[in-house]
Amino acid sequence: MTYPPGPPAPPTPAGDPGAPPWQRGTNVLSVVSLVLSLLSFCVLPVVGAVAGIITGHVARRQIRETGEEGAGLATAGIVVGWVHLALVGLAAAAAIALTIAGAAFLESHPGVTPSAPLPSPTALPS
Repeated sequence: MTYPPGPPAPPTPAGDPGAPPWQRGTNVLSVVSLVLSLLSFCVLPVVGAVAGIITGHVARRQIRETGEEGAGLATAGIVVGWVHLALVGLAAAAAIALTIAGAAFLESHPGVTPSAPLPSPTALPS
């Protein structure tokens, strides 16, 4: 059984008949997007995530227009950046909730102050 021939290979650059066929490279911004998003977890906390998201979207637009490789890298950079921002938001919400809960506790217990020493176990009534 014979199959029909596939599409022709892309043309080689003019002037060098022995050169390998032209290949589309990986979009540089897609790599930058993923690297910045990953660095946001240890070096550039929020700035890296935002920059990774923005460069990921720019890279996806460039990839659509030019046909370069790297769409998966750009998507990964966007997703990792948003995950980082979500985790930062959850941590901030938890910190605010704990602060409010601590203030409410101190308000409802007038004898307890943040700097007052805890009573010793022998001084507690039985």
